[in-house]
Amino acid sequence: MEEISIAELRETFESGRTKCVSWRKKQLKALLDLVSENEDSIFKALDQDLGKSPVESYRDEVGVVKKSATYSLSCLDKWVAPKKGDLSLLLFPSKAEVIPEPLGVVLIFVESK
Repeated sequence: MEEISIAELRETFESGRTKCVSWRKKQLKALLDLVSENEDSIFKALDQDLGKSPVESYRDEVGVVKKSATYSLSCLDKWVAPKKGDLSLLLFPSKAEVIPEPLGVVLIFVESK
């Protein structure tokens, strides 16, 4: 697996590429594929580290990630759609929109052996 530095992730974010809905959907689909392709390895690691059975691992870990990513894919268009913004009556007849956008980079620490 390719190692990517925080600086590279910030550079990707600052490029504006993460604003595109299709890019975000592609990332969620890639996450689903990654988890599906590595299910057996994940089960094995959870068994070794925490003593979890495959059923318990799916219920508590793998299934949760898959369900969350699938739900996010189904809702993403709605979440990123512009929403009507509130304006003071003083600004009548103006209109305002709130456009949801990504805020930054998330760092997840994982220990590998």
